[in-house]
Amino acid sequence: MTRNRRRRAGIGGQLEAFAHRVTEWAGSSWAFGGAVAVIAIWALLGPVYHFSDTWQLVINTGTTHSIEEAEVRHRVKKQREEQLVASSAPTGTRLPASNPSGRGGARL
Repeated sequence: MTRNRRRRAGIGGQLEAFAHRVTEWAGSSWAFGGAVAVIAIWALLGPVYHFSDTWQLVINTGTTHSIEEAEVRHRVKKQREEQLVASSAPTGTRLPASNPSGRGGARL
């Protein structure tokens, strides 16, 4: 039983390392350059495809997926940071709850 737990932790650790590498690469200047190149190629192909609905759908779908992936990575990173802060707090310390509304300012 402990062997299976270790294996899962090992696979989980490998996936975690892979996700970290992908996140680092996605924020690099190479990734940005690649995104600009994809958009330029898409724009140049507009006249070839007569600016059709399918041509527009390609870029809309691609950007939607990219934005969703970025949001997920941001949420995961924020959760990890919150867990790290909570785990490093001295015993008996009460941490303020995060504001789920996303708006700044104090509640009255």
